[in-house]
Amino acid sequence: MVVTHNIICLTCNTKHLLKLTLGYEDKQHHSFPCTNCEEEIKFGIEGLKSKGEFRYLKNCEHSDFGYDEAIQVLLHPDLSVGARVVQAGDITTATLLNVKEMQRMISQKVPTSIKAHRKSFQNMGAEKLSFFLKVWSLINSNKELVAEQYAQKNHKKVDAPLHENIHDYINDFFNHFMGEYGLSIYKSLQTEWESISKTADLIEFHKAQSVNSFEIFEEFFELFTEFSQVFLYLNCGIGIDKNRKSSSSDFNKTKKYYSSAYEVVAKLLYVPAGINNIKLRGNANSFERLDSLQKYMSTGNGDKLRCFSNNSQLNQINKSYDNHLRNASFHNHMQFNAKKSKIIYTKNNGDTASVSYQEYLINCVKITEALAAYALFSMTYLKES
Repeated sequence: MVVTHNIICLTCNTKHLLKLTLGYEDKQHHSFPCTNCEEEIKFGIEGLKSKGEFRYLKNCEHSDFGYDEAIQVLLHPDLSVGARVVQAGDITTATLLNVKEMQRMISQKVPTSIKAHRKSFQNMGAEKLSFFLKVWSLINSNKELVAEQYAQKNHKKVDAPLHENIHDYINDFFNHFMGEYGLSIYKSLQTEWESISKTADLIEFHKAQSVNSFEIFEEFFELFTEFSQVFLYLNCGIGIDKNRKSSSSDFNKTKKYYSSAYEVVAKLLYVPAGINNIKLRGNANSFERLDSLQKYMSTGNGDKLRCFSNNSQLNQINKSYDNHLRNASFHNHMQFNAKKSKIIYTKNNGDTASVSYQEYLINCVKITEALAAYALFSMTYLKES
């Protein structure tokens, strides 16, 4: 469904007719540059499951003017159709863009593995994932009885199973969150694990670790109005048209996220490192140059992939684990061009690099999928028998 709303930029009084496609979530926020002065505008709709209310979040307000008096800005919360600017009076482009993108998505061949996985762990927006996350939040706060009561009361609303073991909802969360990339990491860990036998040292080391990934996933869903623009594609194994931009570009919200997720993933890299050591040398603690996983964890995060870089199964993490991007995100060495929807950042050696905002969002989702894969594997395979 597409709704229209009239706003003006408070900086230069330029009129904008917004055409907003309504998505799955109860609220959606959009950030885009004014078509004249290029100052950031933030606009949203909240309470969509009831009557819905417009929110003028930054540099805009409602204004009355005719349909054909203003430039149109087309916004979509879930599809990569871009913050397309259309001439005043246009009546067809918004609908056609949505239809064409849906047709493109349907025509794509989805990998068999993710198709089978989604059949068991299907998402429609973030509603079911938010249910699992709420249960996890209560468990995290040592409120397991409240978590059980909450699950019993609400599981049917999101078509979730009712588990006897409350911790199974955390497993459900990870399985629903992982898309094609996260699932490939998880399956590779499984494959390598099944090829080794001397696993006691890795299990023992895992017992001593305390890595709680909950806060990262909580932050992810606090920022979901941005990540939702690529999440559906990645979760379903559908390719994204790189020629299109994401329609919302609230970089100030997401610029620190990548470094936060990267840091937690780094704390779990003892899992593939230990598996690789067992496979090559029969001992989880035996590296080529180090003699323990503890010393490995003390090495720089940027160097942690080297010890298993020759194992193509375990090294799939290198597709999302970017130390240059992490440092730029963490140290705020990034500049964002809203008009071009492009991020320019400084690499570790001082060179300049660039990435589109859409690509940045994809990197954020993928590093978080990797985190889900490592966390699920640890819960499933590194527990004491």
